[in-house]
Amino acid sequence: MNPNQKPITSLGVDIFREEFKHKQVERHFWVGEKERAAALGDRSENAEYISAKEMIRNLDKRLRYLQNIVQNSRVIDPNDIPNNDVRFGKVIMFNDGNFICLVGSYELSLFENAISVYSPVGKQLLAKKIDDSITLNKKKITIKSIQSISKDQLLR
Repeated sequence: MNPNQKPITSLGVDIFREEFKHKQVERHFWVGEKERAAALGDRSENAEYISAKEMIRNLDKRLRYLQNIVQNSRVIDPNDIPNNDVRFGKVIMFNDGNFICLVGSYELSLFENAISVYSPVGKQLLAKKIDDSITLNKKKITIKSIQSISKDQLLR
């Protein structure tokens, strides 16, 4: 295993793979639009051609980014990890009714109340158990439950 690989949940990698497929279809559309616009003549002043070319360039950037995530991440299925203590890919419920999803840095925009496993709070939570307490924002809170992350925590 490559030590430079960042962890990602199996749910997160599935979302990125789905986006990759969607972006490939979108790119195919814009390639057709670019070819259609090119057939109209002078490309230097052809706004449709220039726009399609820019869309393809932006899609290519996103596709490379998504491909990098999928190929260079360590996929971890949170359901394979017991809910005995706080680990990567877990949802931690607190006594004040709030919760935190502990995920990798690529997934921070995917899940509600997501924090990185590498963040100070994430590091503070690791290996804590139910009924353990931590201080967060000068407030002592207690862990009430630990469960695997699921589609319910996805941002809509």
